[in-house]
Amino acid sequence: MRDTDEQSGVPSVREVLALPEVRAGDPEIIAGVRGVDREVRWAHVAAGAGVAELLDGGELILTTGAGWPRDPQALTALAEGFTAAGGTGVAAVVLELGQRFDAAPEALIHACEERGVPLVVLHREVRFVQITQRVHQRILAAQNEA
Repeated sequence: MRDTDEQSGVPSVREVLALPEVRAGDPEIIAGVRGVDREVRWAHVAAGAGVAELLDGGELILTTGAGWPRDPQALTALAEGFTAAGGTGVAAVVLELGQRFDAAPEALIHACEERGVPLVVLHREVRFVQITQRVHQRILAAQNEA
């Protein structure tokens, strides 16, 4: 496996999912698998219903779903915000199950599948800070190399 994407040097979703810090969460791609080669521009821990408005696109979203609405229409709006952020959508959404959701919301699954944004559920708790540190190290190393 390559360390980074050949064109830009930044890691792909596929490469991020191979990191030991992510694998510790027993990840499963449940939607948008065709987008696993999307570039990860940054990792962002996200909580709350308004987070999609703060995104530029290309982020790896790490979340437990804390603060997300349970109403299907509001969840659909949130999911559509993720997949449309910055015009290209986020690189991927990583949802840790257990704290807020026992399963990924159908609205999120549908929006991610439709737009080719990988939706990854984690079946075990992980330390998001370890994932963000590792992803940012790779991104910054690629920028320094360039």
